[in-house]
Amino acid sequence: MGAALNTGSQTAAPPPGFLQAPAIVRALSRNEPELVEAWFRVLFEPSRLAAYEIAGVQAEGNESLKKPYVTPLIRLLGRYFATGDGLMLSFYRGELLRYAPHRADLPLRLRYFQETLPRIEEAVLACLPPDSHHAAALLRQVHEPLLVSPSGTPLTLVTFGDCLLSEVRKFLPESCAEAGVSLDMRSYYFSARMGTGISTDIVIEAIEKSKADVASFSFLSYSGLPMYPALLRDAEHLSAAAIEERVVQLMAQIRQFIGAVRERTEIPFLIHNVSGVPLTRYRKRLPFLSPISPARARLVARLNAAIAELVANTGNCLLIDEYAVAQRRGLRSCARSVLPRSIGADSVLHAEYISLFLVDEYLEKLRAYSLLAKTKVLLLDFDNTLWSGVMAEGEVHHHLDRQKLLKRLQLAGCLLVAVSKNDPGTIRWNELHLQPDDFALMHLNWGLKAQSIEKTAQLLDLGLSSFVLVDDNPVERNLVEQQLPLVRSLDALDPFTWRALEMMLAFPNTRQTAESLARTAMYREQAQRRESMATPMDYSAMMTSLGLRVRFGLAKSSDLDRVSELVQRTNQFNTTTIRYSRAQLQAFLSDAASRVYVADLEDRFGRLGLVVVAIVKRQDDRAVFDSFVMSCRAMGFEIERLMLRLVMDAEQDALSFVGKYVSTDRNTPAADLYATNGFSRTATGEWLLNSGDSRPERPAWFEVAGR
Repeated sequence: MGAALNTGSQTAAPPPGFLQAPAIVRALSRNEPELVEAWFRVLFEPSRLAAYEIAGVQAEGNESLKKPYVTPLIRLLGRYFATGDGLMLSFYRGELLRYAPHRADLPLRLRYFQETLPRIEEAVLACLPPDSHHAAALLRQVHEPLLVSPSGTPLTLVTFGDCLLSEVRKFLPESCAEAGVSLDMRSYYFSARMGTGISTDIVIEAIEKSKADVASFSFLSYSGLPMYPALLRDAEHLSAAAIEERVVQLMAQIRQFIGAVRERTEIPFLIHNVSGVPLTRYRKRLPFLSPISPARARLVARLNAAIAELVANTGNCLLIDEYAVAQRRGLRSCARSVLPRSIGADSVLHAEYISLFLVDEYLEKLRAYSLLAKTKVLLLDFDNTLWSGVMAEGEVHHHLDRQKLLKRLQLAGCLLVAVSKNDPGTIRWNELHLQPDDFALMHLNWGLKAQSIEKTAQLLDLGLSSFVLVDDNPVERNLVEQQLPLVRSLDALDPFTWRALEMMLAFPNTRQTAESLARTAMYREQAQRRESMATPMDYSAMMTSLGLRVRFGLAKSSDLDRVSELVQRTNQFNTTTIRYSRAQLQAFLSDAASRVYVADLEDRFGRLGLVVVAIVKRQDDRAVFDSFVMSCRAMGFEIERLMLRLVMDAEQDALSFVGKYVSTDRNTPAADLYATNGFSRTATGEWLLNSGDSRPERPAWFEVAGR
């Protein structure tokens, strides 16, 4: 599902120069009192707090933060340098945001850290001996993510809740970065225990000011809404009817709040349900007790059912399933403190493991949003994407769940376009849930998918940045990404792809309206009007970029299993569909009048293996192509043209070449093999190329070697 922080034993690889870390550890430990004073002067300088409008610090009493904040912060850094534990490093960086302008725009945050962090580093370096090389680089590497602008435009997430979401903020941005998602996360705090509330006006102002992409709400974690901790406390003593009444009241408050915010923004909402954490003191520690009491378990179940209903009935809304995470990880594991007691005791630094475990819940949804939030067109492969198998080869196993999901997306206004290497006549639409009218365009051919995609963009008059390709073939995906870098691609074999497409139904670019229902037909008509606008791509340059390499020669006994498989099972690019047995093929290898030529193909992405077989039979000075068989995965590269030329060069004493083609209901892709390569049709139905005729040119983009 993408990268996430290690939540087991943390053994992150130390950075270069980490052998200098013991000196830093000793300096942090031996000079802790002096460093606390120095760091405090930097982080809580009154003029800087005022300049950056860092609210709420004076109210807590600045001096009082030395012991509960600055001291454990220094110890946390020392813990990282002592162990190389990446989790401690993420925790440290996250805590530096606590009394920083963490809700400000990125340039202001960067400026703040560019003022403060070098001075913190200087204070540590002043405690080190002169020969402690690399220490400055190590400290700078620790702080680097806080000092540099992210690449691209970050996805902005605003969160509203109590300390649980502040804890998630410590770990989520770095996990997102590892997964290729740049995240700007801004947290707004409310807590019944702290007496701080939040209003819809504050939420809307935060969303609008930050230009938020996604908003997250945790009403019932720890001590969010005032009614919730009271209900947890009283659950053991209330009747079922009394609990139901209070749940209804609590959910009415949440429903009204979400409804009021939803009226003013359409960005996706992520809403937490209830995990059961925090645990009571005894149930947290005594293994013979259930982590939560039966009464509290019933309350959690009732609340979660109500939250699931709220999410299902709120537009553009997804669930952050705390309950599922807690059940999967274990409630007691979720309730453990991330920090060692030597650092976390009596400090304001805290996080329970549930906040770390929730990173995956968030990461999957944010990845899906970053990939699909601007998608207008889904480009769909067919074989091994909408079904398992190759339909032209026979029976397939249909993924009806995928097809039904795609139909829902089409009804919600997403355009479906077929880009599949197939013969249109081989698609058995009677087996599919999707039907031809569900597609705005059909590109069922043997050409390059990048060409079909570019033509689609021209016909639909849509930008390529709104296109997403769903394909099982990594070579096809990589080629499209290289030639059309604005087009994103998803692996049809990755379960995340289909979960992400399901989540897309909760994004603003999909909606069930009368216009969305008619969108496919409208764009299909528009494509017909723009048919003449398509322009060709530089095909030769595209092929050259693949680094195609062919190994050509006569088949060996070790090749027979693969040769037999191709001859027996290939239907589409098979000129005669003669099903020679393995024994017959073996006999051809030692027959002076027969040749079995084969070609292996590979490119810069990997090996495609043995993909072409040409069985040639000599009749005096005639060389007859008795069978020409090519794997579907080799189509589109023009390796068939190369193979013909290589065979002709190998049979250099032949005065003429004859090609045989027997039409079937499946082998249309092979129908033009000889006609497009210089052969002429004879009265007997064969294809002839004489020695004086021009032979097919070798495509320049192949590198050829012997086998």
